[in-house]
Amino acid sequence: MLTNVLIVLCVGFGVWRFGARWFKGFKAVADIASAISQASQQTAKGEPKNLTYEDCVVLFIRHTNHVDVAEACKVYWKEKLHKSLTVAESLDTAEREGEYSVLPEHNGYVRLMSTRDWPPEQFEGLAKDLSQKFDTLVLEMSSEHVADTYHFGAYEQGARKFHAQMDVKLTKDNADEIVTTEGDDWAIAHGYKPGPDGFKSFDLTDADKITQRVGLKLWDEKEGVEVKGLLMKEGPGMGKK
Repeated sequence: MLTNVLIVLCVGFGVWRFGARWFKGFKAVADIASAISQASQQTAKGEPKNLTYEDCVVLFIRHTNHVDVAEACKVYWKEKLHKSLTVAESLDTAEREGEYSVLPEHNGYVRLMSTRDWPPEQFEGLAKDLSQKFDTLVLEMSSEHVADTYHFGAYEQGARKFHAQMDVKLTKDNADEIVTTEGDDWAIAHGYKPGPDGFKSFDLTDADKITQRVGLKLWDEKEGVEVKGLLMKEGPGMGKK
């Protein structure tokens, strides 16, 4: 009787071991298939043509005069941030926290660039302010190349019309990419077509197609040509009045 019990236990243990190995193998195959599928989808989307910047923050202002944009920034810094902002012509680009480059208009858009140290609440506030001041469209984006996280927003006449952000949530066994959006109707009205996952699969390639839809065209810039723009530098706090 004891022998029979041992035989049953051994057989059961063997079946469990085989099942566990089969499940792990199946899961590994499923993970690989999922990764291949995601890569195929990304390839099908193509590469961004406008939003090619990494490890920085960029505002795209639909306006024809970059000097006007710089002057509006000086006012914003003084009234909202209570800081001074110096402006000078320069071939240099913003490389340090508190520096901001303003590039001359190209195909109807002025670019304002800074480092990734620029807090979202500040560049979002500026995007909103500029869109209202110039009665125009302002796009903003930031990204970093390690985890491919990104931030994208669209502002019109002082209101945020669309916002998308991808963050990485670390768990014990995985790193999950979490996409959050708001103003989805605006994105759909400007060319985005949600797939089976809805906006969960929205990325900067999709954002780039929206930028093309609203007239942003940067890919025809001549390479190797130095552009003299404006370099703005943030001064010390002025104190609230």
